[in-house]
Amino acid sequence: MKKVLFVDEKFYRFAFYYNDIQWWRKKNIDAHFKAYETKKVKWLVYIWLIINRPKYAVFVQLSIKNIVLVKLCNILNVKTLFWQHGVFGYDDKIIEKYRRLGAKLNILLCFSQYDRFNISRYFKTVGKGKIIPHYEIEKISNALEVKDGFLFIGQILTQLQITDSKSRIKYDAESEKLITSCWEFMDQSDFKLYVKKHPGDCSRYFETITKKYKNIELIEDIIVPKAVVGHYSTLILPYIAIGIPFIQIRHINNDLVDFTNYGETHIFKINEVTEIESVLNKVNQVKVELTDRQNYSISNELVQILNDSNG
Repeated sequence: MKKVLFVDEKFYRFAFYYNDIQWWRKKNIDAHFKAYETKKVKWLVYIWLIINRPKYAVFVQLSIKNIVLVKLCNILNVKTLFWQHGVFGYDDKIIEKYRRLGAKLNILLCFSQYDRFNISRYFKTVGKGKIIPHYEIEKISNALEVKDGFLFIGQILTQLQITDSKSRIKYDAESEKLITSCWEFMDQSDFKLYVKKHPGDCSRYFETITKKYKNIELIEDIIVPKAVVGHYSTLILPYIAIGIPFIQIRHINNDLVDFTNYGETHIFKINEVTEIESVLNKVNQVKVELTDRQNYSISNELVQILNDSNG
């Protein structure tokens, strides 16, 4: 049985990406899930790596902690695999800083050639590579289609959300004012807006919003809407991939991600209050043609690679 280390920033995320430990054992993988959680915990992860010497270390973030982890794996002869779970802003200064560590990545799984080029720059060398879909593509492409509603992909962006969730996201006051105006417009219109709360959001922000505005509903289920609304969330990608229009509401971090790299669907932007009505009307006139349903599991993808005798 191959011992494999899976690392992430937060422990709750493992359940979103991967099957449980028993499933991995049935696939001949001795899976160990380790989350950094706090700054000091990274040292415990490094110590675990040194003591246990797994066959592979699998990670999903381009953080300095993980670049150091890869470098340590290189020294210990542990193979490394990075798979892209989210969208990134590629900062040349940060890339150069990380690249100086000389870490060598064995396997890179990413969303596009654009990402492969940029992610490769973080490392001295990169071995095998493959383009993969978003890990939620199967759930979303096979979900219930709600043709008369829009879906807002929640993020932790308002002052209340940032405070209650102890997030380090930079606060954008103008963005919060704009999103509040969107809620108010929705309340006076015929548009139905469903809201999907971010799993790391510890606030009651959306619970309050959905009680205040009649046309906004908080949901837990995955749906396929007429259009998806949001800022720069990773979960926007699978909707773009299946042909759903995207309405991007202004935020200072939006420039970090160019969604045109991930699909040819209609992309609209709301940067001012005066644009809300016109954009929503334009989107409402778009004829949505969904792509074929897709079946994909990142766990199955990884099992094939990790059990490959040549991998």
